Amino acid sequence: MKITTIGRGTIGGTLARLWTAAGHEVIELGRDGGDAADADVVLLAVPNEAVPDALAGVSGLHGKVVLDATNRMGVVEHPAPAGYPSIAEYVKAQTGGPTAKAFNLNFGNLFDQAATASSRPNNIWVGDEEARAAVEQSQPRHRHGTAQRRPPGERRHRGRVRQDPRGDAPRRR
Repeated sequence: MKITTIGRGTIGGTLARLWTAAGHEVIELGRDGGDAADADVVLLAVPNEAVPDALAGVSGLHGKVVLDATNRMGVVEHPAPAGYPSIAEYVKAQTGGPTAKAFNLNFGNLFDQAATASSRPNNIWVGDEEARAAVEQSQPRHRHGTAQRRPPGERRHRGRVRQDPRGDAPRRR
């Protein structure tokens, strides 16, 4: 799989190294930006407040699957861009492709230790179903499993996804 990382820090740099070792073709982009047109999947791993500038500096993102590893730290100091309830919604609006929050619940400096862990850690993710294959294929060979959470407001009934008209509230029968 061809993966482009936007961000070379603890998360982006570590995953890029692990993915390269696992046989994926990885291009790492930093502050200078670059082109993601050849990527099958893009990892976004920059500080929350840097997301708009990071996306603006990268071409070839339209329609790409984006794995959003950002965390919204300091909600008051670094809110989501105006008009968007979350960074993930902003990313999806800017790229026009499937988006999944992934690799954002584990500390990046622990990814290397997962290969020798006595129990298999999970990478819990939430996002568009179209991003599932990318999330599952991007699990480095360090024994991470995946566990999906449905987006807020979505529920399953008899195997079909239905939107809950009240958003996040669970619907009672």
